[in-house]
Amino acid sequence: MTTNPPLIVFLCTGNAARSVMAASMFADRAREQGVRFEVGSAGTHVIEGLPMSTRTRNALNGVGHSNPEHRSHQLVTSDVADAALIVAMEPGHLKYLEREFPDARNRAALFPRIVSLLEADGGTGTDLADRVDSFDLADIAPTPEDEVVDPAGGEQPEFDASAAELDLLVDRLLAQVAPAAPTIRRVASLVPSATDLLLALGLGDGLVAVSHECDHPQAQGLPVATSSSVGAAGVEGGDDPGSIDAEVSAALAAGEALYKTDRALLAQLDPEFVVAQEICDVCAVSGPAVKALLPEGSTLLTLTATSVDGLFGDIDTLGEALDCTKQAGLLKKQIKRRISAVASAASQTKMLTLEWADPPFIGGHWVPELVELAGGVNVLSERGAASKRVTWDDIAAADIDVVVGMQCGYVLDIAAQELESAVADGRLHVPTGGVWATDATRLFSRCTSNVAEAVEVLAAIAAGTELPGVAVRVA
Repeated sequence: MTTNPPLIVFLCTGNAARSVMAASMFADRAREQGVRFEVGSAGTHVIEGLPMSTRTRNALNGVGHSNPEHRSHQLVTSDVADAALIVAMEPGHLKYLEREFPDARNRAALFPRIVSLLEADGGTGTDLADRVDSFDLADIAPTPEDEVVDPAGGEQPEFDASAAELDLLVDRLLAQVAPAAPTIRRVASLVPSATDLLLALGLGDGLVAVSHECDHPQAQGLPVATSSSVGAAGVEGGDDPGSIDAEVSAALAAGEALYKTDRALLAQLDPEFVVAQEICDVCAVSGPAVKALLPEGSTLLTLTATSVDGLFGDIDTLGEALDCTKQAGLLKKQIKRRISAVASAASQTKMLTLEWADPPFIGGHWVPELVELAGGVNVLSERGAASKRVTWDDIAAADIDVVVGMQCGYVLDIAAQELESAVADGRLHVPTGGVWATDATRLFSRCTSNVAEAVEVLAAIAAGTELPGVAVRVA
């Protein structure tokens, strides 16, 4: 029988650093969010009554928490008797429970594993004990991937790394066990970056329509509310890039729209919110063009990010409008953590980012910033400025270590073919670090939740590491 509110016990061993950090973080976050839980921490082999170590205290302070009154505690029967969930840090803790408290074993799991199970079961807001019982945890064999970084015997950086991992896991756990589920709002997304963000925020159930360019797997099969008046390059059977550039230039000169929105479909679906963008008229349906087409009662949300900070602003805009500020905060934290992990390995590789090849355009807006976050030096283009047209002579004259092809809207294989052709006919010279093709549609053509992966990929390229299906060296 569980207590009311439910009890979560964080279990560790030795100096119990991980359990006290996790319990302190969880208690603080639950209190901040007005969520009622009983939280405990205990160790399997500890000396009763000791304060936390200086390194543990510093690591906890480093992620914005403190617990000066904490004293170490050896796990006893009363700790686990009423626990709805016991969160362990390594397989040895589960074996200890099997031996000393066998009745509690089915309520215990390693931290990353229980978070993944809760995220997958779709039961947010229902009774925690019932959800945990449904997983048959005693039958799940632990894996190395389920363990949390153990700082024992390490210096402050090891404790800090453990705290950072626990901080993210605590946020994910709380998002799953908090009693209130997000309100489902009916949303039509007219731009791929919005679709990516809505799904990353867990709002897929409310997504009623997408754009013709939305390629997220979870968006497949949904009604398509936009279309393009020009062809497409970078896909099988697509037009050549020079023809597309000429079509776009002619349409803009004539004042013609590049994209069309299905007004009748929007009226039929009657979304509460319609999401568009105000970044690039060439890339997707723009907010001003959509405003007059909104069904009565629908609210227009526009994305405006041209930087990573702007992306966080877009996430906040969606979070506030769609009643999912907690999910928005967690998503931002996940992105920041991944980027920070890459930024520590600066390489100073001089990168030219090629966003189009006929004529050549170099990466703009958020792309130069991503290069810098990966530890590289951006060449020719400017952080925050729009992508701009250059000449092959400009590129040849620049001091470049690596050329990164990220042709807008291209799949990897066709991007590679285009770059190989540019090298073969002498337009593009090969620098010492090579010419690379990337899956630009997924990584660079939109400022969305994939920016962290994009930074990781750029860092891998700087290190000369190929990532099959994502980034390959073509010359």
